[in-house]
Amino acid sequence: MQKIYIYINIYIINKIKEGEMIITIGNSKGGVGKSTIACNLATIAAKQGKKVLLVDADPQASSLGFRSIRKEDDIKATAITTPTLHKDLK
Repeated sequence: MQKIYIYINIYIINKIKEGEMIITIGNSKGGVGKSTIACNLATIAAKQGKKVLLVDADPQASSLGFRSIRKEDDIKATAITTPTLHKDLK
């Protein structure tokens, strides 16, 4: 099963395993739809049967709010707003 990691507002430089994918939604301006796009991509991937980890690096943690009201339990989500994010996700 292909794993998909979706990160919001961050840039990750890291090696991933074959068959995995990292999608980064980033922009320095607020209110441009980063969380909305990330949540929609996560939903599409989950509906396709992929394992999804949605990582929200935005202090507002809008994606966690989305995850909490979602009926299906097919998306894992976490918020990490520290500069050690690259270490925390290993």
